[in-house]
Amino acid sequence: MPATESSALPAQLRVAASPSQLTIVRAVAAAIAGAANFDLDAISDVRLAVDEACTQLLRHAAPDASMYCTFEPHESSLRVTVSVFPLASQPTQQKTFGWHVLCSLTDHVEMTTLTQPDFASVTAPAVSFSKSRNGGEPA
Repeated sequence: MPATESSALPAQLRVAASPSQLTIVRAVAAAIAGAANFDLDAISDVRLAVDEACTQLLRHAAPDASMYCTFEPHESSLRVTVSVFPLASQPTQQKTFGWHVLCSLTDHVEMTTLTQPDFASVTAPAVSFSKSRNGGEPA
């Protein structure tokens, strides 16, 4: 079943919260966007946006932290959520150049709080964004 159908399941990725893992996360993001029939420019935007979302949180990661990425393909868009746990400090600044870049590359971006998959009683900040395939509003 193609990823562009509304019944496509989310893909989840868990890696060490380290800059060395960004290559893997970018490659997965690009592959999912490509499978969802995004054009090359939109795939590039998704790849860069994922990199920036991860970087926003990696700065605050504890040394043994994990990074969680969820990719949710919809009929005409892709929603990505990135979180890091545990954190050494709380990310609160959304007025950085990196945040501006992230907002420029995507249709919608927000800082949210999620319950961590392995720790039901623990929440952590997350960056979520949506990117539409055709440059319009996300699904």
